[in-house]
Amino acid sequence: MRGRAQVSALLAIFGLVAAVVYGCGGSSSSSTGPSSFGASGSAGNSGAVVQGQLLRGSGSAQGESVIFVVMRSALGIGIAEAAPTTPLADATVTLSGPGGSFATQTDASGKFSFTGLTPGTYTFSVCVGTTPCVPQTVVNGSQITVGPADLGTINGTVLNDTVLASVDVVAESVTAQGILQNDAQLCIASRIAQASNVPLGTIITMRQQHMGWGKIALQQNVPASVIGGGNSCDASELNSIRAANGQGNGHGNGNANGKGKGKV
Repeated sequence: MRGRAQVSALLAIFGLVAAVVYGCGGSSSSSTGPSSFGASGSAGNSGAVVQGQLLRGSGSAQGESVIFVVMRSALGIGIAEAAPTTPLADATVTLSGPGGSFATQTDASGKFSFTGLTPGTYTFSVCVGTTPCVPQTVVNGSQITVGPADLGTINGTVLNDTVLASVDVVAESVTAQGILQNDAQLCIASRIAQASNVPLGTIITMRQQHMGWGKIALQQNVPASVIGGGNSCDASELNSIRAANGQGNGHGNGNANGKGKGKV
């Protein structure tokens, strides 16, 4: 059994190495420089939030190639085990997605945040230095899918020109009443339920377990695109859903489209 596990681990490592070798030239994992805010409108209280922190690796791991970084990650050897880290200040972090491209800089603690993001999938990129900054290759965690009332977290460590990132998304609003009374959340919950042919209550229960909309869609084998724009529900549909769930025709002030803002 142990031998089979070792073979599986080696195959997984070779697969990851191949993905890095043949994928490093892609535009989805790096940025050519900072972007400006490009969205319009207001997200109200339904916009997604993405925050995180960047650290600079030092010591022996600083000289590692991207292939060794991926292999170490596959073997479960974390950044903290490989080398000490320090906060990376003044790095340009960009999220590019359905609401446009939004850029901000990390603060003295290496932290950053984006608020009021339009629901959908965003590509995460990092550029270090100034005039011009140097794009970094993001290994793992180059994309994040967030929906209304989601809190996304991206943490990364920069080693040479590589960012080893981890992504997590949790629900900020988890009450059934809150979901049913918020237009954007109710619409997404209904779309996922319809696409996966399960009761709306099942999706709401998953949400109450603090699952992000992207994770719920993934578990129900529903494309993440259902979370973004283009799937808005009209008032009559929302009222029908609420009536079927004993909520009458009241609704919240949720709006699935919004303006992204970066801040430190």
